[in-house]
Amino acid sequence: MALQPMPPKFTLLLRDAEVTEGCRFKFQCRVTGYPVPDVQWCKSNVIITNNPDYHITYHDGLCTLTIEETFSEDTAQFTCRAGNCAGIAETKANLTVIELKAREELTPPNFIRKLEPGFAKEGSAFKFECEVTGHPLPVVSWFRDEVCIDNSPNYAIINNNGLCILNFPEVRLVDSAKYTCRASNKAGQATSITRLSVESLEAADPPVFTQPLSNVMARAGQKLRLECQVFGVPEPVLTWTHNNKPIKTCETTK
Repeated sequence: MALQPMPPKFTLLLRDAEVTEGCRFKFQCRVTGYPVPDVQWCKSNVIITNNPDYHITYHDGLCTLTIEETFSEDTAQFTCRAGNCAGIAETKANLTVIELKAREELTPPNFIRKLEPGFAKEGSAFKFECEVTGHPLPVVSWFRDEVCIDNSPNYAIINNNGLCILNFPEVRLVDSAKYTCRASNKAGQATSITRLSVESLEAADPPVFTQPLSNVMARAGQKLRLECQVFGVPEPVLTWTHNNKPIKTCETTK
């Protein structure tokens, strides 16, 4: 059965923004529709085409307009318009370019909406969201257990004028980790940290010792080996203790 045409719909809208003169700036929005809509950008109702000053990309519904270097004349209303045989939709936002001589005081990044703990099932889609302010607009990076994932193909990252989104198209068990959104500008740096817990599709089984420890006798100074076997789903995390205190690996204990 042929798919019915669907008019364009913006699922991520453009947002008003301020930028300091001379800085690089990026507008982003996301659109859906069938057939895939044609996208057009306008500045004060004048169509924008790719040129050395403006760079336009459109990939998997994500529409991006990059201004390589902003000037006072870039203070204007920008429009992203999408159209197909089923209809037309558009989203608008105002860009204000602050001249260097009139620049406001620098303000460090501040997360006005922080990351919340995440819970997801294996194979499902998931996203983290937070919102940050600061002047100039902070540069944002994402980290998984202290490793930067900005260029990882496993995630879709959107930084839309302070709205920061980390998308997981399909959550994996290995995605259970600590996640950090780090925002920085000339005035300072701020972070928002949370964790994602992923529930396995496999049925969970509590740990069961299929071979428990046995009592043993040994002489002082004699090498001793203790063995046991355990089963559980997911695989249990084991901790050895001596007199109820955890045993650390060292030269005499392995």
